[in-house]
Amino acid sequence: LSDYILTDEEEKILIAEPEMAEFSIGDLFDVEKWTYGKNKNWISRYDEYQEGRTPVISGITKNNGVIYYTEDEYDDTEIQQPGLTITTRGEHSGTVFYHDEPFLLLNNVLTLQISNVTKNQQLFLATLIMKLRYGGYNNYPKKETLAADYLQLPIQTDKDNNPILDPDKTYHPNGYIPDWDFMEKYIRAIEKVVIA
Repeated sequence: LSDYILTDEEEKILIAEPEMAEFSIGDLFDVEKWTYGKNKNWISRYDEYQEGRTPVISGITKNNGVIYYTEDEYDDTEIQQPGLTITTRGEHSGTVFYHDEPFLLLNNVLTLQISNVTKNQQLFLATLIMKLRYGGYNNYPKKETLAADYLQLPIQTDKDNNPILDPDKTYHPNGYIPDWDFMEKYIRAIEKVVIA
């Protein structure tokens, strides 16, 4: 908590107006790896974390989506790797959380897997996904609708502020590349502001 002094670069990032482009969520994320939670009863349930206990994520919107911790055994198909989840049912559908350790899923939640992206970069994306039109009892997020949605992201540019283009068009049909470095630094700067 003592690390809250903004560097000159971080101060500039907070007021920057980067070049932006619209990216399809389906082009950014590993949609084939997204998993819906199942209605499973884990036998052991604990309110507090201890070593050997795995967080169980549900559609609740408190405690980062963790409804309890379990010591039950699970197989490799049930454990989810660190990443984002989104609530898919209920009053708070569309709520997104980041989980920094492996977790198990209950129903009413969907994992949003994305490769080679840091925690801070995922938090940046989570904030934008939360601003999409999902929510309430009539507008639940689903794999198909999320994958077809778009996010406005900062893009990489050269020293003359021209877009740097990816010839393989990995993330965008026009070759735009998300500015992952900007997202990382922006979230870190916001953390410092909150600490201060």
